[in-house]
Amino acid sequence: LYEMEFTFTQEEYIEVGQQASTANIFTSVEVIEKVGKFDPELKSGGDFEWSHRVYEAGSRLVYAPCAIVYHPTRGSFAALAERTRRIAGGRHDVNRNDSIGGLAFTRKLVASLLPRRRWQHLWQAKKLTLWEKFKIHLVMAGIGLVKVEELLQLRWGRRCTRRS
Repeated sequence: LYEMEFTFTQEEYIEVGQQASTANIFTSVEVIEKVGKFDPELKSGGDFEWSHRVYEAGSRLVYAPCAIVYHPTRGSFAALAERTRRIAGGRHDVNRNDSIGGLAFTRKLVASLLPRRRWQHLWQAKKLTLWEKFKIHLVMAGIGLVKVEELLQLRWGRRCTRRS
């Protein structure tokens, strides 16, 4: 349920941030020659980092609702937690040259625990029952704790590890 509501929201990614997840991206050789390939050093988030380079180079991303990609969902909380750690590590790597102060880092931790926009989306979802919303809320709380733990460990010097 959690992934059905919050994963691979391609249209939102493109409309809000001119970014796309590689689970559903098509491009031309010319674009790759213009902006380069993905950064192989990134644990995760290379698709968003690459999309940013595409946008900065003057190309634009377009959402195609008729392009449907089937992607398997993660079947356990452990798999969601692993994904959360990988994505947090990838974002950490992408922003590795940014020095984030204590107050900004604290805000980032609080935002991880209290994802207001996702909560609002969840409680406004009409196709979910109250019980389904409650279950997703519990998963969101757990994912928030996993993300905070990962961010703290990365802040304290642990290196990101790539998924195998």
